[in-house]
Formats: sequence, structure tokens, C-alpha cells
Amino acid sequence: IKIYLPPHWKRGRAQGKAVCSFYGPTDGVYAPRIDLIYASSRADLGTYVGMYKKAYRDLDPEVLFLLDQTFTLRGMTAYQFSAIFRNDGIPYQTLFTFLEKDGKKWVLTYACTHAWFAKYFDRVDATMKSIRFYAGANLPREEKEKYAKTFTQGEEYYAKKKYKSAL
Repeated sequence: IKIYLPPHWKRGRAQGKAVCSFYGPTDGVYAPRIDLIYASSRADLGTYVGMYKKAYRDLDPEVLFLLDQTFTLRGMTAYQFSAIFRNDGIPYQTLFTFLEKDGKKWVLTYACTHAWFAKYFDRVDATMKSIRFYAGANLPREEKEKYAKTFTQGEEYYAKKKYKSAL
């Protein structure tokens, strides 16, 4: 998987169900985050998206869905929606991009208070739509984890301009 991040964003500690989390620079007290979730659901993509929407309706019956669209992204079926809802009286907004590739589902998520959403929307949307899937080696889990750790460390060295260490 390759995702093109905005300047100064980086991969960090995965949160919740995410297999990867990507963080933007701290903006005062807020640090934007995009999560990538792998879903092993057998449901078709439309049904799977419907389950997410139902969860929002259960949380807030007055939820408002925006950007409710299906599209094709580099040959993959994709679905995107944004939801505005209230949780404990606080207005939040989310952006979800769902992708299906070879029967597997991937979900990119972004959530924040409604007040922060517009500031980061363009960067987050472009990041979500930049995702690319490449054929992967069929490695044992330990080898995959070792590769991910080495790759992440290389990215960190590169960001610090320690180019020799990044290799």
C-alpha cells in the first residue's frame, strides 16, 4: 500500500482498529489523524457502507450525510461519505473512504470536531484518494512486521535528513 501524505505528516502509532494511522503536525491542541482499517467482511461494499451509516443513525438520529458518492479509483470500487453528527452535544464531522480490491475492504477514516473539519478537508480527501495497492509478497507475519518496522524507521531517518541511515 502506498499513500501520499501532505507535507509534515507521518505514520505513527495505530489507533483503535486501524492497521496504520497517519498524523499531521499539531495545530495548537489538535493533531489531525487519518486511520486505515482493513475489514474482512464478506458483505458487498454497498452493504458494508450501509452498516457504518446505520451506526451513525443509531448514535444520532439527526445525522447528516454529505459527499455520499460511489466512484472508481484506479480500477477499484470506492465509496465516500461525510457525516455531521453530535456526540454528547458536541458537533463532529467525519470523512470515510471505502475501497474494495480483490474482495478485500479497506476504510480510510478521518474524524474531528466540526470546527476543525473544513481546515483539513482538502488535504485529507487528497490523501485518501492517493492510496495505491501493490501486489505483496506472501510473507509470514513476523517478516511483515520486521519489514514494516524497518520501513517506518527508514521514513523517520529520511524525514530527519539522515539519508545514509535511511538506507
